[in-house]
Amino acid sequence: KKKYFFTLIVFLSLVISSHSQDKAENKVFEIDEINISFTSQNIFDPEDVSLLLASKEGDNFDIEIYLQDVERIKKYYFDNGFFNVIVDTGLVFNMADDEVIEKFIITENIRYRYNNIKYSGIENTDDIVKNKIFKSSDKLLFGGRFYSKDTINQEVNRVLNILFNNGYATALSGKPEILKYETNEEKFKNKVDITLIFVPKIKYRFGKTNVTFTDKRYNVSKEDIFRELTFSEDQTYDKSEVINSEINLSKISLIENPRINIEEIDSINNKVNFSI
Repeated sequence: KKKYFFTLIVFLSLVISSHSQDKAENKVFEIDEINISFTSQNIFDPEDVSLLLASKEGDNFDIEIYLQDVERIKKYYFDNGFFNVIVDTGLVFNMADDEVIEKFIITENIRYRYNNIKYSGIENTDDIVKNKIFKSSDKLLFGGRFYSKDTINQEVNRVLNILFNNGYATALSGKPEILKYETNEEKFKNKVDITLIFVPKIKYRFGKTNVTFTDKRYNVSKEDIFRELTFSEDQTYDKSEVINSEINLSKISLIENPRINIEEIDSINNKVNFSI
């Protein structure tokens, strides 16, 4: 069987010519193949990139989904430090069999690294917290390593957990600031400065814990509950101790789904009151 192919290369704007529109009008094309290629070196495997796509072989071709897949690839590369990635596109239509081959041609370009990394707001915390943040073996961001949005998010969460576990119960984080250098100076070439933004606010202590039973059929007392708590009133607030206490309470077979809830944040006395 002789096949006739109509080839159309589309670069980003993906404008289909009037000639192809005339032939393809009212036709539904099945995606026969999805081809991912690279113009030079590639850091990521084509199979990994293909997992990003909403388009799948065997699906009906949809121009909007195809364009969205281009943006998905660009975002993935951007989030991993390839700020100048180029994703070109191509379509090969088989008019006889109503099939189309989707092409994604990727030029990765240079991958950016961290230059300076700043932690804004941490200067307002105590020395114990600073040491846990900056001198910990769990620290994830270092100058010279490749930029990664996921790693930045993990570092933000790590710092927030340190704050939550050391009295800063209402700490917040802001959107990280990223400064990309546009220079030929070798020291700053292909580098970014990162500023992680935190608002620790004030330091809290544990306040009172009120225990309420919704069902008194079982012989469980308040003393039994308090015995399982790993924190006490006036101790520095520590979110991890609240979690540990919930785990202890869950081991009491007569208690179903125990939760320790924040009842009140007393900003006058700097205490967090709880209810169980």
